[in-house]
Amino acid sequence: MTPNPMAPGGCWPTPTQELLLRAALLEGKDAVTSWREWQARTDIEHLDYSSSSLLPLLLRNLEKQGVQDSHLGRYKSVSRHHWMQNQLLFEAAKHLIQLLENEGIPTLVLKGGALIPLYYPKVSMRPMGNFEVLVPTSEAARAFKFLLTRGYRLKGWNGSSSPPDRAFSVFHSYPFYQQKEGSTDIRYFDVHQHVFSQTFAPNADDEFWNAAVPLQIEGVSAKALCPEDMLLHVCAHGIHWDAAPPLRWIADATLILRSQPDFDWARLIAQTRRHHVSLPTGQALKYLQRLGLGLSIPGNTLREIESIPTSRSQRREWSALTHPTPSHPIALKFWRRLLTYSRWNRINPAWQRPFTFPRYMQFCWGLDSIFQVPLHGLKRFYSMTISKSNKNSFD
Repeated sequence: MTPNPMAPGGCWPTPTQELLLRAALLEGKDAVTSWREWQARTDIEHLDYSSSSLLPLLLRNLEKQGVQDSHLGRYKSVSRHHWMQNQLLFEAAKHLIQLLENEGIPTLVLKGGALIPLYYPKVSMRPMGNFEVLVPTSEAARAFKFLLTRGYRLKGWNGSSSPPDRAFSVFHSYPFYQQKEGSTDIRYFDVHQHVFSQTFAPNADDEFWNAAVPLQIEGVSAKALCPEDMLLHVCAHGIHWDAAPPLRWIADATLILRSQPDFDWARLIAQTRRHHVSLPTGQALKYLQRLGLGLSIPGNTLREIESIPTSRSQRREWSALTHPTPSHPIALKFWRRLLTYSRWNRINPAWQRPFTFPRYMQFCWGLDSIFQVPLHGLKRFYSMTISKSNKNSFD
């Protein structure tokens, strides 16, 4: 199967993708009927990658409903591929977690790495592209530098020397990767110091750690977000504009809610307010309710989340995430960079805040010295301008 390059982009599933979601997540006749209709509408040879990622879950559900069909053989090959990729990633993640824990740095596994062992019946049913783990903010710089001494590489750092401790404060997470010498096989890890990019305060994630639940990764002990915080993370990160509308978050959220008959909606509301993610969370819950998967989402929960005040910058950021890239991407990138900078700058002493932007850009661009910022910035602007000009010449 190859992705369809002509598939329209979006942030919400298309009607055809909704049929796939119902086929993968409903039971009995409703699931089989949705699958038959989805199958009639779909060219399996040109399936978009979001839909393809649901095939292992679809396979499991159809087998559960007693369906026998030649198409299931294709789904099985996709499922075997994801099983192998996930097993390799879990094995690599086990060593990462063990290294950090042996160094006295606690770990809390995020997203697919925690969702699979906690909520999915099989490893193959939820594809992962990378493995994400949270470390305490107070230990973040030590954790990042420690990993660099153990053969992990930091993606995007252009400096010739190791980043200073303060450089690690500007993003809520950092992409590391591991590649054995002489091998083309690469394993990617996102190591977080905050769960959300909206909050940079040193104690912003204390509530996540306090309510965390135990987790085993290949026999190694770690922690995971509690169900309420896991759902919040899934909803707040799931919705964004992409060439193929994202679908996995819907399956994740559905399985979390079905596993928790005593779900604490009051905690979800409080955490939504605390981390300033009411716009994506409210929209995600409304969509889940509309999709007709039999999920029980209290109406007062939706009303309370919708009543949480939002700032103008939050509304603009949500709009930017859920709409196509505009014709002025340079301006959009600069605005979003300023927004992230303003959040980061609040953790600096008041007297430093007017002077921190050049240092912030040095850390963002992975440069050795603040004096490299002006020239590097001009080069980037020139490169982006030329790239846009060449694109327009071919439009």
